[in-house]
Amino acid sequence: MSNNKPTRLINLGNYEWCHWLVVASFIILGIFLAIFPSVISNKILLGPLIVGIVSIAIGVFCIIDHIIYKKKLKLWEEQNNNKK
Repeated sequence: MSNNKPTRLINLGNYEWCHWLVVASFIILGIFLAIFPSVISNKILLGPLIVGIVSIAIGVFCIIDHIIYKKKLKLWEEQNNNKK
């Protein structure tokens, strides 16, 4: 493994809370777009549905990326502590 500290693939802000605010916004927007326009119009609207699904997918990908980042960071810290 490289000596460089691991980084996130997607960084959505300088602070942890900012990153999670954007991720939550993607998921909430996706749920809203996937459900409400079709319910209000009483038929399936593909445009908002597709945008909603893509938004949810981006949010879920960010969560998975965060989990992988935390595991890599923990491994990196353990390796650096063993070198000292």
